[in-house]
Amino acid sequence: MGITIDLRQSGTNSAGATSIGWSHTVGAGANFLNVGCTTGSATIKSISTVVFGAASLSNTVNAVAATKNDTAPNTNANIWYLKAPTPSTNTITVTPNASCELTGGSESWNGVDQSSTFNAASPQFGFVSSGSNPSLVVTSAVGEQVIDCVSYNEGGAIGTITEGAGQTKAYALDNGAGTSAGSMSDEAGAASVTMSWTIGTPGSIVTGGHVGISIKPAATSAVTTISAHRPAPFKPGSATLRGF
Repeated sequence: MGITIDLRQSGTNSAGATSIGWSHTVGAGANFLNVGCTTGSATIKSISTVVFGAASLSNTVNAVAATKNDTAPNTNANIWYLKAPTPSTNTITVTPNASCELTGGSESWNGVDQSSTFNAASPQFGFVSSGSNPSLVVTSAVGEQVIDCVSYNEGGAIGTITEGAGQTKAYALDNGAGTSAGSMSDEAGAASVTMSWTIGTPGSIVTGGHVGISIKPAATSAVTTISAHRPAPFKPGSATLRGF
């Protein structure tokens, strides 16, 4: 069957908050939930917790833009996950360690391996250079699914961001000119997958963080086909019957 999407949910954002939250419905049969979220501030802020209702998600990794710029905040891109989420509608709440600019969105999936969930090379992360468009090469495989989350600083005007060819955008949210923005997308796996974004005004981009993971499909059970043997019909005179 392989991995199939259950729901992509563009979440919400805030130019300054101690948490953000949005509703996500995990459908029957979905067995993996991931949340992309970003922070932005004059100093680096990290994500402390992500919850789906009362269930806590785990952090795969984060990519921190380490270079501070006077006109834009440092940013932090994250992917958090939950295996076997309970099919239900709940609020996803993202809480940083201090008030900051925030963005977030979520996805739920069917058919994800629950024991060997991630490609051995996952997660992978990189940084967005000043004046550049985000691009990250993620090691994957056919049948897997690649997910990325990117954060970036906007030193000038608000810039539109467009996902690369083959990617499906889950969310793209902007906190305004001179602040931070974040986005998340996914793409079918291959030996190597480049997750890229084009920003309308890349010259205004100062720094950013970019993280990617590749999730694996559940193993399929081998099916053994048993063929019934039908004996040849008895022909009179072809054998001697005993006991009669």
